[in-house]
Amino acid sequence: MNNVFREKTQWERKEYFNQQTSFSITRDIDISLFREDIKRQGYNFYPALIYIITRSV
Repeated sequence: MNNVFREKTQWERKEYFNQQTSFSITRDIDISLFREDIKRQGYNFYPALIYIITRSV
């Protein structure tokens, strides 16, 4: 397979490429109960946080 690189101005579907396809939201949340619970259970904070985030998305 040959890769062909062209300028974006020449792309047939450039209007679809330039659309914004993501967004982000920032919010302060209280995680004190979460921290207490994982500490009581003996888990490390960062891996537990990553697990909870990935399960909620």
